[in-house]
Amino acid sequence: MLLKDARIWLARIRSTNWLTPIYLCIVLIALVAFGSVGPFALSSVTAGMAALAFATIVRRKISQDFVWVMVFGPICLLALLSWVFVQTLPAPIAANPIWNSLNSLGLDKTMSVSIQPADTFYTMQCLILPFLTFFTGLIIARDAREARTLVRAIGLVGAVVTTVSFGQFLLANDFILSRPKVFYRDSFTAFFINRNNAGTFVGLTLLVILRQFWSETRAFSIRDLCEFALLGRTRSGRRPLSAIVYAGLLMVVIVALFMTKSRGAIVASTASSVALGLVLLWLRLRERSRVSESATMSKMLLRSLVLLAAAAGVFMILGDRVVMRAQVLGADDPRFCVMPSITKLLSASWPWGTGAGTFADAFAAYRDPACGLSGIWQKAHNSYLQSLIELGVPGSALLLISGLVVISVLARKLFTDHPHRSYIALALAALMLVAAHSLVDFSMEIPAVATYLAALVSASISTSGTGSYSNSFKTTEPTLMRGLRTAASNPATSARD
Repeated sequence: MLLKDARIWLARIRSTNWLTPIYLCIVLIALVAFGSVGPFALSSVTAGMAALAFATIVRRKISQDFVWVMVFGPICLLALLSWVFVQTLPAPIAANPIWNSLNSLGLDKTMSVSIQPADTFYTMQCLILPFLTFFTGLIIARDAREARTLVRAIGLVGAVVTTVSFGQFLLANDFILSRPKVFYRDSFTAFFINRNNAGTFVGLTLLVILRQFWSETRAFSIRDLCEFALLGRTRSGRRPLSAIVYAGLLMVVIVALFMTKSRGAIVASTASSVALGLVLLWLRLRERSRVSESATMSKMLLRSLVLLAAAAGVFMILGDRVVMRAQVLGADDPRFCVMPSITKLLSASWPWGTGAGTFADAFAAYRDPACGLSGIWQKAHNSYLQSLIELGVPGSALLLISGLVVISVLARKLFTDHPHRSYIALALAALMLVAAHSLVDFSMEIPAVATYLAALVSASISTSGTGSYSNSFKTTEPTLMRGLRTAASNPATSARD
């Protein structure tokens, strides 16, 4: 009898979808662990995501829509890791010139492309984690319904992290969780150290909540929403509770975004939100045009323009201090001051780079004293330039190709007659936000931000899957577990066993 109960219990555990909750927990841990910039946090999150990726590949089937992505993506990752590994090997022909200066000191020369091979090895984890997150998110959802649920869950994870950390900022802004806050004490940084990284993360969360708010309000008019907000009821008797919840989350996230005081994040988030709003408006008009008269569509367009005007008003009110800060600093921002020094470093490291994760060591010799000597420039505040400096042309080209492949998949699906194109628009808006902000900051170099973006984009792409699977990628069920599930579904058979 005990053996029978154990088999049934094991079969029930197997039939439960544990992969998605574990996936969300790993993303949440990456965000809460101060952006996973520490060695222990980064290694733990990467190891957890690698184990989950293996379990997902074993237990899930890969949709035919994503087979070529699942083949091409790992090839790009392996090629990128191979190049990073080559940067750590002795290569006298392509060695960094810095090794030649060791001759006068009588020290052994590594003669590698990387000036810090140990740091280059460590940085491999920062490249592996977002790739693994993307691949896992692409196949962890078994159908479009689960993919949509995953997108909503990712948005709620971001909203919960933003709300909790914003509450701590209002009540005890001297701490980040239990750690004393040293930098940006007057700005909201979520669970990150840098407010610009927090701005990118909050901006991504804003996009998800905005899309969900649009979805929840599709069946209601603005009059219904206002009546429910003011009177607690509507004339039609319907209760837009979910829309009101998302509206509240939307306001919290918007306020939190502006409290980061990150100019780049606020501008990039605003631009991507407007772009997403216009696409959602276009989708709504196409939907209504099939069943509505032109007059109704005109009213719809007018209401949407009113909402956009209200959003612009919120930006002007909350963004006053950000605009003032931009006017005060102007071109005197240290990031612009050191740009000539960064371009000199780029010329000196062309075309092989200085090694992944070595910017801080490489830039020290090129730093202009006129721009100030306080602190250490660990990042270039431009992800594109830093990628060229560290990874060189080969590594940067592989990253660019990977990004273009994802964008091409999204663009192709956006212009097809697919019922879930709003999720594709969400993913494109998220990439637009990160691409714009990476021109002046380094948020994508923070493991947690890259992980959150990869999870969001992959789940959004999964909503467009057709549900058909490739025979060459089918998962074979172990004989033992297949027998346990059969026994659990047939009590008579279990009793005979």
